[in-house]
Amino acid sequence: MWSGEAVTRDGCVRIEEGRLYTRPAVPPRLFGAAITAATARWADGLLTLGGFPESVRRTLEAFHEGGGAGKPVVLQVALSHARDAAIAR
Repeated sequence: MWSGEAVTRDGCVRIEEGRLYTRPAVPPRLFGAAITAATARWADGLLTLGGFPESVRRTLEAFHEGGGAGKPVVLQVALSHARDAAIAR
């Protein structure tokens, strides 16, 4: 739709002759939120969560293999700080 063409699609959301009549000069990037490799393959940028390193690695590899090489990645990492580990948990 960013190109100005009408779009018809029957997927998770059905679209019949969808069209954007007012478009920006430069289309915005479409970021996809993904926490698994299966959902990380299609976006202009990736939003994902930190976790076990192997799981994060698989998600990032899937994004890169799906055309994401050189595209931005935003990785959320939760940290907790306290005097001892039990309190931090």
